Amino acid sequence: MFVAGESLGQLIGALLPLLVGVMINPPFQLACVVLVIGVGGRRKAGVYLSGYACGQILLSALAFGGLVQLTSGEPNTAVAVIKIALGVWFLYLAVGQVRGRPRRGVKAEEPGWMHKLTTMKPSAAFGTGVLTATALNVKNMSLMLAAADEVATSGVSSTSKVIVAVVFTILSPALGAAPWLYAMVRGAPADAQLATLGDWLKQTSWIILTFLFVYMAASLVGGGLESF
Repeated sequence: MFVAGESLGQLIGALLPLLVGVMINPPFQLACVVLVIGVGGRRKAGVYLSGYACGQILLSALAFGGLVQLTSGEPNTAVAVIKIALGVWFLYLAVGQVRGRPRRGVKAEEPGWMHKLTTMKPSAAFGTGVLTATALNVKNMSLMLAAADEVATSGVSSTSKVIVAVVFTILSPALGAAPWLYAMVRGAPADAQLATLGDWLKQTSWIILTFLFVYMAASLVGGGLESF
């Protein structure tokens, strides 16, 4: 939300929860783990990550660029309504995670598209990475729009806005790349540990996403109401 004379520190503080929300993406992290521990997976995981990063850059450019043009540093009622709507949407997603959770005693499986990653050609893995960052990732699209609103309506200079948007975009896929980087550094011994991480993500991703969605719902609705 716009605040006259807002400092860069205040803007960064407002963006940090949104950045964490974008970075925490269990399906993306699990896909990287599935790829890395597969046959020849390290190279393919790197290609998939490149596609995901390109998708994040595209999504960021559309979100930040679009809202900077639509706003002029003043509170925008339409944007406030959008934030409230996104908050309600996140609450709906949280309910969906709870309803779709693995039943007790039943082992969760990765989605079909994720399993197919292991047999995809590198070019297809790249395209899937782009899709999972954009069209197939409503969560990140919503959070990017919320982050873009914070930047566009802040009281900092245009140069600072550009720098903050670029840093936000660069850091967005960082957590997802961690399994791949760990495998590249550790080599073969990392496979067993990553397999354990993959099993843990399959069973607990719904819990992580539920808490994340509820928090984001409260944050976005609160931010939207504050603009009125």
